Amino acid sequence: MTKKFAKFISHNLILLTILLIGLFFRIYNFKNLYIFEHDQDLYSWIVKDILSGHLRLIGQLTSIDGVFIGPLYYYFLVPFYRIFNYNPLAAILPATIVSLAAIVSVYYVFWRLFEKRTGLIAAFIYSVSFPIAIIDRWIVPTQLVIIWSIWFFYLCFSLLKNNPQIFFISGILSGLIWHIHIGLIPIMLLVPICLVITKQKIPKNQIIYSIFLFFILSLPYFVFELKHDFLQTRSLISAMTVERGAIEVFERFKIAFSGASIALSRFLVIGGRVHVTVVYLLFFSLIYFFKKRQIITKKQIIAVISWIFLVVFTQFLSKRDISDYYFNSIIIIAILLTALLLSHFIKQRKLLLIVLSIYFLWNLSKLAGYKLNNTYEYKKGVVDYIKSDASRKSYPCIAVNYVADFGSGVGFRYLLWYENLATIIPNENVPVYKILIPQDRYKGESDFISGLFGLKLPEEKKFDFNVCSDSKYKQPPLFLYTD
Repeated sequence: MTKKFAKFISHNLILLTILLIGLFFRIYNFKNLYIFEHDQDLYSWIVKDILSGHLRLIGQLTSIDGVFIGPLYYYFLVPFYRIFNYNPLAAILPATIVSLAAIVSVYYVFWRLFEKRTGLIAAFIYSVSFPIAIIDRWIVPTQLVIIWSIWFFYLCFSLLKNNPQIFFISGILSGLIWHIHIGLIPIMLLVPICLVITKQKIPKNQIIYSIFLFFILSLPYFVFELKHDFLQTRSLISAMTVERGAIEVFERFKIAFSGASIALSRFLVIGGRVHVTVVYLLFFSLIYFFKKRQIITKKQIIAVISWIFLVVFTQFLSKRDISDYYFNSIIIIAILLTALLLSHFIKQRKLLLIVLSIYFLWNLSKLAGYKLNNTYEYKKGVVDYIKSDASRKSYPCIAVNYVADFGSGVGFRYLLWYENLATIIPNENVPVYKILIPQDRYKGESDFISGLFGLKLPEEKKFDFNVCSDSKYKQPPLFLYTD
């Protein structure tokens, strides 16, 4: 056993090193960089609900009224919250597992489709990319979009290589869409496109496996729909005709086109943007260059361009507001082009190591200099101060008022519950703690400051704590939360 383990380590030393580097990029200074806002508040509340005995068929409500995210991601979080006694930091572990699985997936997929050298380079790029590490730290169901897209890439390129024996993967990926993001549905059209351009037939057993896997993974959806008169299906169809963003046709196309360019450069840039013309010029230049050198085939080029087109065209036709994260499935294409470029045109190992070392150091400097003042640690500081003050004054319940712009006063509800603080709707009969966001807008008003947040303590007066148990003052559910 020891010899086998030593042999495994020696044969996979580079990949294991890449994984360790990737782990560092994803857990370094995590408490201070852990974004804990509405989505994190929401999934913590849903996990708490599951652990209390409510087995759920759905997750949170999406931006489409009547359409929910599937429950799989929340069940994935459940054992970690249970082990760590509901501590919200428990979510770091499953998110990190997904991130490391994505690194291994990138390596495996590129190795199988191209060569081991390409797989290692691609895994390294993914591992040390500061922007991708930040995306991986963003713990939400849509975090799974990237690892989903990695295996979707494997499915499509394997079909282009006339390997129909992996078609069952389409059942897994399509079954996971509801649990991750319904915006991935149109991309599945790339599967029949690949089948058409290769003129191949799928074995019946693969079709049966695919349908079976899709049904198993989508079972909560079908059960929910049967119980609720196909609410989500009707809502989704209705949403296709409801205008949500007042954007002109040309402007909408421009935003969608730009969104794809942002995704193509996202492994390099966060915060700023590379000009859309530069991105597409590089993209098509590399495509042309790789085709001339016979590194990628015409069929693969059609698949790559069709992928981007489907994402852009779907967002263009959509009646919904356009957000950057809708385009994250395209990131894998940028990694493909970069890994192929480095793998095939920097043959000297020393030169390749120099290039990758520069890339590593550049990303490391970005990570070391990355500072936020509105994260979990700062919010916990506010909640801890409230708890200390309320305990010292023996308040049986309190209220919290967010003095903030709309959408800013989020990420506190679960933390208040976790610290055993009974909260009700603000009223004159209970002490009301005011959280000031941002605190520098209210200079001189804060009794306590934690990063972006200021805290103003309640005035000392006589309270009527009988309202603590009055249902009239019970707090409403979190936005997008449904029992």
